[in-house]
Amino acid sequence: VALAFITIFFNAALIHAANERMSGGDPGLGSAIRGAMLRVHRILPWAIVSATVSVILRTIEERAGWLGRLVAGIIGVAWSLVTFLVIPVLVIEDVGVGQAVKRSGAMFKKTWGENMAAQVGFGLLGFLLMIPGLALAGFGFSQGGSTGAILIAAGVAWVLIVVLVLSALNGIFQTALYRYASGMGTTAFPDAVMASAFAPKGGRGGRGFTQMPRGIAG
Repeated sequence: VALAFITIFFNAALIHAANERMSGGDPGLGSAIRGAMLRVHRILPWAIVSATVSVILRTIEERAGWLGRLVAGIIGVAWSLVTFLVIPVLVIEDVGVGQAVKRSGAMFKKTWGENMAAQVGFGLLGFLLMIPGLALAGFGFSQGGSTGAILIAAGVAWVLIVVLVLSALNGIFQTALYRYASGMGTTAFPDAVMASAFAPKGGRGGRGFTQMPRGIAG
């Protein structure tokens, strides 16, 4: 629960800062942390729920063999998709966990294409970007000695940087997607950019994600 709380807390701080920027403000580290602190009473229950779900899914995987792994995998994917926007809802709307899950689920129905594309895209991008770091660490392990230790440390640092960067990008995307689904808009991006990024795509009436709006750091 402690690890889940820390992770969610800093995600909430990032989302608070991204939302402030998209609202035309000029957020800083201090304002981001303060924003998350104001939602601790929402973040802690969500951390408990998230940790509990993770434990339940892990238990199913370990005790039910391949069928358990399959079921847990399906449930895990569905849970991550439906709850993708829970943290933005908690931070921006200041509602309870139950209401946040309902709101996130309702928004998922509207943005399922962007939601799925983002999760698959970020996962694939993360895997590809981690390969050099993992390869470097593996090579260092095979070399041994002080040189190997340096290479391992460099590989681990590479992976950590990739994780942090992707986490930040994911938080920014969550905020933009939440604002789009809520009809809030953003002053950080031109309306035309937001429209093209989240516009319905052709083909069987589906939706799709084209590109991440640019300008958040501007």
